[in-house]
Amino acid sequence: MVEVYDVDVEKAKAAVKKIQDYGLIGAEVENRASLIDDTLNTLEERLDYIIDKLDDNEPTEAKLVVKDDSGILIIKIEDIISIRLTVRDYEKLMKDLLQ
Repeated sequence: MVEVYDVDVEKAKAAVKKIQDYGLIGAEVENRASLIDDTLNTLEERLDYIIDKLDDNEPTEAKLVVKDDSGILIIKIEDIISIRLTVRDYEKLMKDLLQ
């Protein structure tokens, strides 16, 4: 079963700064205006890039998708940057994002 929740973009942005606390298991970023995202090989490099992009830009949409035993925080900046962070402890993340 898949559940999708709308998330306040400011709460999502704040959660990214401490995403490791939720058991981060994956990070993906696609930036249509740059090729840099294609050169990021490690989870740490992708997370640093994501934090930089969120510091420089305001997110326009955020959602939490709960599927199986994980949660995926999806953040969009306009139609240019798409961020997907997968965590194990989605229940803790859900509590922090939806309260």
